[in-house]
Amino acid sequence: MRRPVQSPHPPLESYYRSELDRSAWVRGVFDRSAEDYDRLERILGFGTGSWYRRCALREAGLAAGMSVVDVGSGTGLLAAAAAVCLYASARATRPGKPHGTCP
Repeated sequence: MRRPVQSPHPPLESYYRSELDRSAWVRGVFDRSAEDYDRLERILGFGTGSWYRRCALREAGLAAGMSVVDVGSGTGLLAAAAAVCLYASARATRPGKPHGTCP
């Protein structure tokens, strides 16, 4: 049986009846906002997000020929930036996507 993750504070019972209700609410927020996230990220970041992610990956040592697995992939922005850094030898992927693909 899977144990629920412990919250940083007791459940806010005036908002959620249980930890499962809170977890479902948080998951729902992410699910509802994912469709617009990439567009909002470009607007609010004035288009600098992809540049920043590529710089951060290169500073971390990412180079052509390396492999990347973006385990916290969200909408795949970091995996896409990694593929750009890796050029034609890109092997960036995220769980649930075929090897070598980026969204």
